[in-house]
Amino acid sequence: NDNFGSYNWKDSNRARTLLNRGLQIIGENPDVDELHPVVISLIDLLPNDERPSGDDSVLVG
Repeated sequence: NDNFGSYNWKDSNRARTLLNRGLQIIGENPDVDELHPVVISLIDLLPNDERPSGDDSVLVG
């Protein structure tokens, strides 16, 4: 949340909405299945060169 403005979101309003939703879900002690779609949607809003690298297994748990 503190670094939100340092990313070049494709749609910053949608990203902010998703981030707020994710924070709300986190506060409800979620499981991976609840949070995963929000995280994937946020990653999809990042330009390719700003996306996390790795094996695409976000929120493995």
